[in-house]
Amino acid sequence: MDLGKSVAKQNEIVLRLAKHVITTTTTAGKTSNLVFSPALIHVILSFMAARYHGDTEDQILSLLQASSTDELNAVSSKIVTAVLADSTASGSPMISAANGVWVDKSLTVEPSFKDLLENSYKAAFNQVDFRTKAGEVTEEVNSWVEKQTNGLITDLL
Repeated sequence: MDLGKSVAKQNEIVLRLAKHVITTTTTAGKTSNLVFSPALIHVILSFMAARYHGDTEDQILSLLQASSTDELNAVSSKIVTAVLADSTASGSPMISAANGVWVDKSLTVEPSFKDLLENSYKAAFNQVDFRTKAGEVTEEVNSWVEKQTNGLITDLL
């Protein structure tokens, strides 16, 4: 697999998606504020393809024109470690991204899936008690997001 070609192909696809989103949110000469991250859309879709096999995986692979989830995981790993890295030391803009997955303790998670999240997607992984401690989990998530984004985002849930 040529990672450079895969990244370029994914860039083309998510930029087409961005143009579509911008076109559909700008109607009758009216514009609205829009925050859209093609890189994060790609990461989210790749994550979904890695988790949901069968028709969902096939549809995402087709949409992103990828040969496999391994290709998507490699591209997403590159995005997370290079594109979404904080480049303030080099004078580049600061990008704050918080990748995390919280799963209820009652659910079993395959170790390989947890490993994929933490290593390829650089996502935090936590098993929590959504059923009886939802308020505490909400506070935990929001506190974590605030810390990860240097206070730029304070509430997620």
